[in-house]
Amino acid sequence: MPNQQLNQAIIYSQKLLSQYQRTVFEITEKLKKKNYQPEIIAQVIKYLLSKNYLNDSEYARTFLEFELKNRPCGRMLCYKKLVKKGISKDLASQILGKNYSGEKELELAKILADKKMRELKLKDKKTIYRKLGYYLSNKGFSNSTILEIVDNFSF
Repeated sequence: MPNQQLNQAIIYSQKLLSQYQRTVFEITEKLKKKNYQPEIIAQVIKYLLSKNYLNDSEYARTFLEFELKNRPCGRMLCYKKLVKKGISKDLASQILGKNYSGEKELELAKILADKKMRELKLKDKKTIYRKLGYYLSNKGFSNSTILEIVDNFSF
């Protein structure tokens, strides 16, 4: 019986991974929701890792690449998203350090600020500064980046 459950869990996990790449945490949570025993889950994870079907560092790198290309955000928000996906804090920091430079963050903030300014049809500089600052803050950019963008923005 446990061997049959193990096979079912492996097949289910492979089905999930065929849809799109996932983290160890995500697969573990999906298996828990299907009421598999912790021993079965551990064996499945071990099997998937040995076959290199699961690789959190590769997942984090591709996830960050996709996010920055399609949904630009600041370093802090990217970090939160990675941790929420089950990537360890150390690995998330390491991946961000390698693939997300300060220049890249500034460049993305400028792009988002330009986009937001086209939406804002206001004349009052104070209101524009405030709304632009809140917008960039909600997108996960650091205060220093926000100040640099807002102070150097031409109206």
